[in-house]
Amino acid sequence: MFLKKRIYLILDSSDEILTVALKNDEKLIYSFSKNCQKQHSKILINVIKKTLSLNNIIFSDLKGIIITSGPGSFVGLRISLTVAKIFSFVLNIPIFTISTLQANSLIGCKNIVLLDAKGNRTYMGVFDENGFLLDNKVINNDEVKKYIKKYKYFKIVCKTNYLQLK
Repeated sequence: MFLKKRIYLILDSSDEILTVALKNDEKLIYSFSKNCQKQHSKILINVIKKTLSLNNIIFSDLKGIIITSGPGSFVGLRISLTVAKIFSFVLNIPIFTISTLQANSLIGCKNIVLLDAKGNRTYMGVFDENGFLLDNKVINNDEVKKYIKKYKYFKIVCKTNYLQLK
């Protein structure tokens, strides 16, 4: 008998980039990201519908929703949470949370994930195929540059223009 893999919807609206993705038990199967310029609440539902449609998945196929819990914009995080709670209630499926840094690490195996924490600081996580090498931390930008040199074969995920890297 053929058993369908569990499918999870991933929502991240923690910054100006909206990401909607699908994951099964083993891997990320689809990801869509768009710079929304604070329009997340206007387009999120349509992006979810399009994501499911493109992957021949219906809402009842979903076994859970994964949302990011920060760091990030408080309002942005609430947008994903509100949508997830509605779907969770209607579909009777659970909601899971992961850090914004961990969500951004799903796109590859060896990543340094960076988010501007303002005030010459950065939220940083370093991941390999087994998970966290360096858990979510807030460190000053000079330290970030040292980690980038230390993990020079890792892919840097997210915007780094605020670091003024050469």
